[in-house]
Amino acid sequence: MSDEVLNSLYRALAEADGPVWWFADEQVIAPLPRAREDVQVFCNRVDTAEALRTAGFVVHLGDFAVEQAPLKPQTVVYRVSKERPLVNMLINAAMTALPVGGRLLLSGYKNDGLKGYADKTAKTFAAERVVRKGGSGAYLAEITKRADSAARLPDKDYRQLRPICEEPLLYSKPGIYGWEKIDRGSRLLISQLPDFVEGLTTPVHRIADLGCGYGYLSVAANEYFPNAQWLLTDNNATALLACEKNMAAHGMVAECVLTDCADGVSGP
Repeated sequence: MSDEVLNSLYRALAEADGPVWWFADEQVIAPLPRAREDVQVFCNRVDTAEALRTAGFVVHLGDFAVEQAPLKPQTVVYRVSKERPLVNMLINAAMTALPVGGRLLLSGYKNDGLKGYADKTAKTFAAERVVRKGGSGAYLAEITKRADSAARLPDKDYRQLRPICEEPLLYSKPGIYGWEKIDRGSRLLISQLPDFVEGLTTPVHRIADLGCGYGYLSVAANEYFPNAQWLLTDNNATALLACEKNMAAHGMVAECVLTDCADGVSGP
């Protein structure tokens, strides 16, 4: 599988002045670029982190915690994500960390809003920008920082967990699938639970929720299994932050594990 947007980013990464920060979301595919000792990768997905570590990169797995970086960047590279608050937050982080003269390289397709992100970044931070169009409708924007600025793109206060529902009480944040709502499919699944519980013939002591997101299914099901121990997994570190908050808010005995489905998980 080939993706010209990623290919253009990989080429730019190979030639970028270091140190380099690479913001890697779920949109990372093989063949990966050659690893460099001066490249630090930040991502929030287990599968992405594992693929890049296997390729030899230094990876910080978490909610894009750039404060973990031992070195400030001269260049930041980023294939823009699907969710605008996350994109804006990472652009803000890049433009704050870069020195004057440093470069932010953004790649994406037209319908990703790449040109809009480049224009707004240049305007907000008084930076220079050049946008180049490649094959298959791919764009690569080069944004050069010309001065320090306290300005920020609006990111909906990305870092903060906030209540999104009162009954049941649920916390979430940008960067999580369907973060502002309760998924219709999940509501449908929970609506079938009473009939399922009636058919059980043995007590339930331990329940696994694979791909738990911010934990709605487990919170909603908890009233039917008040004495159960819960195991919740997700491959998104951002989702696990909200999930842990929701488990604590409802007093649930729960183990929240950052992993790909049930990889590495054992027990009954």
